[in-house]
Amino acid sequence: MRKQIIGLFILMLPGYAYGVPQRPLPNPNHFHRRYIGPIYPEPLLDKNIQGSVIAVCDIYTDGRAHNCHIKSSTHPLFSKATLDYIYKARYRPAEKNGHPVIEYGHTIHVNFSVGD
Repeated sequence: MRKQIIGLFILMLPGYAYGVPQRPLPNPNHFHRRYIGPIYPEPLLDKNIQGSVIAVCDIYTDGRAHNCHIKSSTHPLFSKATLDYIYKARYRPAEKNGHPVIEYGHTIHVNFSVGD
């Protein structure tokens, strides 16, 4: 039976930009359409290994992530897949007085899960 990815969950937590609360959690339309999500590492998928990653990044006014680092991860391959995705994806920047601002310390949660 062919394995399927049954869960690839990305949670963008609301953050703060210059002390101004971020909008509610973004919907999937806020992401660049070309990059749906991280690529599940094949060696881990073959072994049905599941895991999660928490990354912290700065989201610049152009919607790109910068200065990302992994806060926690269950496997180094999940960390690499997550960082590859984060740097390719585009996000809606935080706003202050209607103008985009850099959001420092934005937390991104990614869960990897498989099913038979």
